[in-house]
Amino acid sequence: MEALVALGLASNVIQFVDFAGKLISTAHTFYISATGTTAENAGLGALAMHIRVLADKASPPIPTSNLSGLHVVDQLHDLGRQCREVSDELLSLLATFNLQGRHKTWKSVYQALRTSRHAAALEAIQRCLDRISSQMNSHLLIHRQEEFLSKLLLLEHENSRLGAARVKDLQDLRIQITDMFKKLEENRRDDRSATRTETLVQLCPSADKVLQFTQEQQILKTLRFDGMDDRHIAFHPAHERTFPWVLDSPNSDSGSCEGSDFADWLKSDGSLYWVRASPVPAN
Repeated sequence: MEALVALGLASNVIQFVDFAGKLISTAHTFYISATGTTAENAGLGALAMHIRVLADKASPPIPTSNLSGLHVVDQLHDLGRQCREVSDELLSLLATFNLQGRHKTWKSVYQALRTSRHAAALEAIQRCLDRISSQMNSHLLIHRQEEFLSKLLLLEHENSRLGAARVKDLQDLRIQITDMFKKLEENRRDDRSATRTETLVQLCPSADKVLQFTQEQQILKTLRFDGMDDRHIAFHPAHERTFPWVLDSPNSDSGSCEGSDFADWLKSDGSLYWVRASPVPAN
């Protein structure tokens, strides 16, 4: 489980670094996912809220005792803490310009930052983001890919045992994540940092789905109990003539009452079908 938790934490850190990095770069046009508004044209209040949400996801509360002390989780929480520090710096800059009242959007603030005493602060934020990205790219994901994929395989087997109908989804996810890890390894060997970062961002939705399926499975496990399937197993196979008669039309020539007008009703516009029967005496 800790490997999947780590994958989720890594995904949150990547999303924050990607958004904040694009925010302080003029080379990108991108959107705030909750509103669909371009970030450069978003109001400062909406932008600040989105930064807080991403920072909260990247630096959640300290994990439970069974996860604390694990090397990879501790490393990711340290990166999350650095994301929180970067968000504080960004929010401080936004608050400064918001109080001045002259700037309503990030595009206006960014232009002012580049020509003011705050330019050095913006460059310092970029260096922090580069450092977080470098630490993430170097080992936290690539060097633990076998563990991630083995945990996903275990999740598939457990899902099948629980009858949760997510096996195909998990298989598809494992294939997607395997392909992305291969791309990350290729980009690392070729030192293509920009492409590597893009691949990491593409990994985020898959990581979110893995966590969603993991949580679903944990809930299902709490609902299971010994003997849960006993009643279903105890059912005897139905007689071969059970219920097919309902689709047969009554034989008016012989006066037999076998069959019904159920098939006719299915073809009609009627919304209600009345069923009437005599009680069968108990044996």
